[in-house]
Amino acid sequence: MFTKGDRLTVAKAPYGLATDRGLTLNALGLYLLISWHWDKSSTLADALTVSDLLSMTSTSRSATLEALGELADAGYIACVTPERLSEEITRQEEREQQRRDRSAEQERERMRNLPRSKLYVIGGQQDSGVIKIGVSIDPERRRDQLQIGSSLKLQVLWTHDNGSKRLEQWLHQRFAKYRTHNEWFDFGRRKALPLVQDAVSRWREAG
Repeated sequence: MFTKGDRLTVAKAPYGLATDRGLTLNALGLYLLISWHWDKSSTLADALTVSDLLSMTSTSRSATLEALGELADAGYIACVTPERLSEEITRQEEREQQRRDRSAEQERERMRNLPRSKLYVIGGQQDSGVIKIGVSIDPERRRDQLQIGSSLKLQVLWTHDNGSKRLEQWLHQRFAKYRTHNEWFDFGRRKALPLVQDAVSRWREAG
């Protein structure tokens, strides 16, 4: 009925043990031992095996197996064969993989729904040579922040959907000789905006 590799699990709570006159004292003792180990097991693979139980009891092999039979017949324990254990582990791994896949998809969906930064060019007017090149989720709000304390009437001259820090840094390096401070650049009499737009196009073409 049992093999050494079978895992022993608790199938029924011990509420009826005290009044179950069909169980021997040996069976009752085994149930307590099995249930104690089952409570400590985090997974089915950690459950006590028949081989483990035989090595832990002081009674004979035949007496132990007979007591196990009593418990199984009464529905207090269940045995999981190595084959079924392997199937159960496979199912658990599949469920865990599905859980990870769902979690990853939810994270991707969350990232897709996050507001994305945009590259912006802020200046006084379209043909201005003085501009600020930066990135922000809300360029208009950033303009309002910059307007505080500025005598120049600022406006968002242009935005681009690629608001990556890499592009921003690349533009800052490309126009380093025009930089006055922080992210502000002075192109003198040259119109700054077409220069930035052309540089962004070159960036996109370069991949």
